[in-house]
Amino acid sequence: MYLKVENISFSFGTTEVLKEVTFELDRPNLTCIIGPNGAGKTTLARCVNRLLRPFAGRVTIDGVDINNMTLKELAVRIGYVPNSSKDTFPMSVLDTVLMGRYPRAGWTASTRDLEVVEETLRIMGLDEYTMRDFNELSAGQHQKVMIARGLVQDPELLILDEPTSNLDVRHQMEVMALLRGLTREKGISILMVCHDLNITARYADRVILMSEGRIHSDGNAVEVMTEENIQKVYGVRSNVIDVEGRPHIILLSSSES
Repeated sequence: MYLKVENISFSFGTTEVLKEVTFELDRPNLTCIIGPNGAGKTTLARCVNRLLRPFAGRVTIDGVDINNMTLKELAVRIGYVPNSSKDTFPMSVLDTVLMGRYPRAGWTASTRDLEVVEETLRIMGLDEYTMRDFNELSAGQHQKVMIARGLVQDPELLILDEPTSNLDVRHQMEVMALLRGLTREKGISILMVCHDLNITARYADRVILMSEGRIHSDGNAVEVMTEENIQKVYGVRSNVIDVEGRPHIILLSSSES
């Protein structure tokens, strides 16, 4: 898949949230979007998935404007996992995840669809919860089920909005390693909104740092996650050290302290 975001701008009323944002995804990797609250990260993710429509610019897949694609055509190519564990489904974990196969399978699940779901639940460490009621799970388990539902869609691009926000540190690392591994094994692109700077630095192939609705920096973690950028965008002093070839951020204080 070749995704191109061209000069998109978006406003909520008179508040401009995105301002002429441009970037491309042309190879399978794990790209993390970071930035302070209100920088436009989630809005950008939703514009790429057509949940929101920018008032200027356009998003294309292999040269085709996503506005000219049907929702089903788009769903086959792009999966989306929102930042929410509040969704409730009065059904089993198996059936909840199976819903993710709808763009490819319709309402009739085949043996192959069930195999994909069961394999994904196993990979996510959820196989023991297969027949549990989704609503009985913890917030972290909810989030892992939602990630599984996005994965079984078998998209070329998977967009996730803070997928590790309800997970403890060990499970955050497991999920991030899994997602990065999937970009290699399945050749999919993953575009992920993330707040945790060190989780991003440890696992991201590419980092897009946003500030006030624009892309401030775009590159690998070493290039983007510098002391200068962190202070300018977040207003926080830091030391950035090298740990196994990746930056590790030690936060010191706000610039105003």
